[in-house]
Order: sequence, then structure tokens, then C-alpha cells
Amino acid sequence: MTLTTLPKLISQTPQRTFLIREEPPHYLKQDQLFTKLIKVFFAEFLEVFFPDIHNQINFEHVTFLPEKMFTETNDCSKRVVSLFANVKWKKNDTLVVVCVGPTSYYPLDFQFRMFNNLHKIDKLSFSITIYNYESYLGRNKCNIPISDLEVLYFNYFSLYLRKQNWRKLIKTDNPVAAAFLSKMKYAENEKVKVKLSFFKILARLKLDMEKNVLLFRFFETNLKLSNIEKAIFVEEINKLENAKEILEIIFYMKKEEGQ
Repeated sequence: MTLTTLPKLISQTPQRTFLIREEPPHYLKQDQLFTKLIKVFFAEFLEVFFPDIHNQINFEHVTFLPEKMFTETNDCSKRVVSLFANVKWKKNDTLVVVCVGPTSYYPLDFQFRMFNNLHKIDKLSFSITIYNYESYLGRNKCNIPISDLEVLYFNYFSLYLRKQNWRKLIKTDNPVAAAFLSKMKYAENEKVKVKLSFFKILARLKLDMEKNVLLFRFFETNLKLSNIEKAIFVEEINKLENAKEILEIIFYMKKEEGQ
């Protein structure tokens, strides 16, 4: 929290008034980065994690609807952030809905609310859900039975980042795969290697700096090194043949971030 001093009010007795302002929750920043990342690299996201869907979409005709956040009362921890993309899928106008599943939601509750919003869409649509937690791995459908009657049943595509093995994607020249390395399953002593892999991919991709900064912000938000790990990281970079190129990327992004 940040304490902000308000101007002193006119009074016979001196007094000080403080306004307490809460900083935006960390998860809101994460969700915004998720949706922005996927919006900028929508084709690349589908290509690396949902190749079958990617091969059936015409990416010359993609438009995005305004992002929506569905919240329950005043509890912002219970939210569903969705990205809506209008695409041509098998020559049909289709809406692809990418949902970021919050860590605080019980999966069944989250799925029901996701369905409740999807059924209002008056066109062919399918949903992709990105999960940020380790529980309930393998879930990609929702069914709610009452007695012997199944009153609700629907399937959706899902991506469990914690289930992904980061080593399998380090040879993939894909910007979303590079950023998502920070959210995948890795041991604590592998953090330096994960970050090195991230910058190696960036060096191979040779993107413009604006896109590099977006990827960097996402990665840095989710994977942070200690001071000792940072020193080891720099040592390891200097051993690389393209160390100068990677260090220039890091320098530019640190400058953009004001660090």
C-alpha cells in the first residue's frame, strides 16, 4: 500500500490526514499481460499449443472484440478475463474465446461461469482456457448432473502451463513459447537456464523492440532471479557466441523499463 498525504485542512489545531491507496493486485497485471501477449501473437499462440486449430484458421481475417472481465460482486479474485477473436474457421465466421483461468477459482465454478458467458454469444464459437495452477490437470470439459439427468455438458480446449515441460520448447522459435517458459514446470535450480533459453529464442527471432519488451515484461513478471542468480546469468551469457547481441537486447529492455 502507498500512503499519500493530503493537503492540511484549515483548522485551529494542526492535524494530518492520510489517504490509503491500494496498489493494483498482481494478478490484474498478469491477466492484462496474458491477453495483450495473445492478442499480439494470436497466430503464434495457436501454432505452438493448438496446431490443429491453427491449420484451420485464415489469419488474414482476424479481428478482436473489446476485452471483457467478468467479476462476482466486489471480490476481484473471482474473475474471468476473456479475449474474443473473430476468425474464419473452415470458411465459417467463428468466435475464438481465450479465457485466463484465475488461480483462486474452483475449476467447476469457473467453468460454469465461462459457459454462462459463452451461451450468450450468437454465433459459432469455441473456447480455449489457460490455467495457471497445478491442481485438476487434464480437465477440458464441464458436466453437471442432477440425479440421473446431466443438465450441463460442454467441451473446451485447455492449456495447463504448469504441466508443460519447458525443455521441450526451447528449440521452438516461437515468441509465445518463449514468454510462457516462465510459467511452466521447472525446478528452482533451473531458473537461470530457463531465462537463458528465453533470451536465446529472442535473439533467434529478431523481433522489433516493441514486441521484445512485451515478451520481456511477461517473462519478468513471472520469473524473478535472486542477486546471486543474476550474477550467474550474466556469466552464462558471456560464454555464448552471440553474447553481444543478447546483452544489447537486455540493455535496451532494461532502459525501456527504467531499470
